[in-house]
Amino acid sequence: MSVKYYAAVDIGGSSGRLILAHVENGRIVCEEIHRFPNDLKKNAQGTLIWDTEALFSNIVEGLALCKKAGKIPTSVAVDMWGVDYVLLDGDGKIVGDAVSNRDGRTAGMDDLFEKEMSASELYSITGIQKMQLNTVYQLRAVLENHPEQIKAAKTFLMLPDYMTYLLSGRIACEYTNASTTAMLDANTREWSEKILGILKIDRSVMPSIVYPCERAGVLRSEIADKVGFSCEVIYPATHDTGSAVMSVTRSDCIYISSGTWSLVGTEIDSPNTSEQSRRLNFTNEGGFGGKIRYLKNIIGLWFIQCVRRELGGKISYPELADMARGYGESEKVIDVYDPRFLAPESMIEEVRAACGEPDMSVAGVLAVIYKSLAIAYSRVFLMLDEVAGKHYDTVCIVGGGSRDTYLSELTAKYSERTIVKGATEATAMGNIAAQLIASGEIGTLDEARALIERSV
Repeated sequence: MSVKYYAAVDIGGSSGRLILAHVENGRIVCEEIHRFPNDLKKNAQGTLIWDTEALFSNIVEGLALCKKAGKIPTSVAVDMWGVDYVLLDGDGKIVGDAVSNRDGRTAGMDDLFEKEMSASELYSITGIQKMQLNTVYQLRAVLENHPEQIKAAKTFLMLPDYMTYLLSGRIACEYTNASTTAMLDANTREWSEKILGILKIDRSVMPSIVYPCERAGVLRSEIADKVGFSCEVIYPATHDTGSAVMSVTRSDCIYISSGTWSLVGTEIDSPNTSEQSRRLNFTNEGGFGGKIRYLKNIIGLWFIQCVRRELGGKISYPELADMARGYGESEKVIDVYDPRFLAPESMIEEVRAACGEPDMSVAGVLAVIYKSLAIAYSRVFLMLDEVAGKHYDTVCIVGGGSRDTYLSELTAKYSERTIVKGATEATAMGNIAAQLIASGEIGTLDEARALIERSV
């Protein structure tokens, strides 16, 4: 019997990769076919932007490498991070740029938006935590500074939906990523007309909502010609955390999806848009099968990625962790939510400045980062206990950060909870699981999680 391969394109804030997978002996077997950088650029005005052309070119290159390896996928699916988007004109071309959520253009936009809708009303509709990088504030910045772009826009797409559009020609917004915008009604799962009205965005610009496992189509003919084959294009949980949470195999636990961002939360059946939830600044993001990912977004391994990049990229992540461990526990703690850490010129200098110690060693900077993240996690755990009215004993860490034993040790120390290591390739596993369900090779999320647990 021929092997059925599935291509998972997983793009994060610093790199992307194409993972090719198949099921063998009751396990998912993954092979990294292509890895590529994803570096922020600056346009002529100094705005931080994503190079979408380079990203898509790398997706196509990865698919061509599948052909070269003689392993043609049955389907391909793309996941990326949340909140970032593109506006397209009538010819399907990007209006302006694909601006990064790390750009400073959203400063003060929450205040402008709240002149027309209070923070409490916005939360009661969307259930999304207040962060200045939210799509709703990004679009308010566009309305303020480039209203001509709003007028020119014919289509809005989240970034992974844009990549899916380039692959298949299908225009739609997948639920898990659309939910991160703070523009989607958490209960109806439709775009909020009231929020769109404040942003001066016509409802016709906003595509219909689709759900994980839905078929987008097949590779467009010009893409199929480039890669040497055709295959199906599937919507996974396009928000990378939505895919990663599919890999959380422990029930009734807190999870940390640990990557560039740390997503700390639990899975619930329906949105919690209460005032208590808003006060604690939790977010209600869409999950697979209509579940809600009830969580907080915390700047995560971005801190360490930036430090590594500043040091020339030659020191491995385990070596950086050893530097922090060797320094010992820092007395200093930084606010990991502070926007100053979103896109600093130098993360090392920014941490030093936040600590008021300009001569702090790099090992000391790393020690501050590690302790601050562990304490931030433990505080979120307590908030989740408060909302749930119970104590969660177990924390399951999935994603690349699950490899970081020092961060896990500190998290266990400060939270006094059991830390369990989950799937390292959690996002790719979730992406692949959605394709397996779409193909009929497995039937349910429970089956997917059992398969993933056997594969870790």
